[in-house]
Amino acid sequence: MDAATQTSISHSIKKRLLLDDAMNFLHVPYLWGGATPQGFDCSGFIYYMFQKHGIPAVRTTSKELYATGASVSQANLQQGDLVFFAIASPGVIDHVGFYLGNGQFLSATRSAGIYPQSLTSSYWGPKYMGAKRVY
Repeated sequence: MDAATQTSISHSIKKRLLLDDAMNFLHVPYLWGGATPQGFDCSGFIYYMFQKHGIPAVRTTSKELYATGASVSQANLQQGDLVFFAIASPGVIDHVGFYLGNGQFLSATRSAGIYPQSLTSSYWGPKYMGAKRVY
């Protein structure tokens, strides 16, 4: 097995553990600018989980996160990839979540806090802007 394959497997395992842990934060409330279990905004949740699981990250916005990593088509999404949305203004990225698999993603929403959602729901589907593999 070559080094690239080993790295890919190692990253996949770490992301699976991260996602399993992320489910422990269901219904933690939304808090603008929040990056702790007392309250998260969408990018704060990504930052917190990356830090907790030893994945290098800086506290940034969803729009800035979109400028990192490798683009991934929706058909090639893997668990732990970051998915991005434009909520407030068409074409302007302002929301991010973790892809869970099976068309679902996990993010901090104003209505439900940390909660899984469908990528293709009538709300999220039209707002989907793309995905990135940052780890």
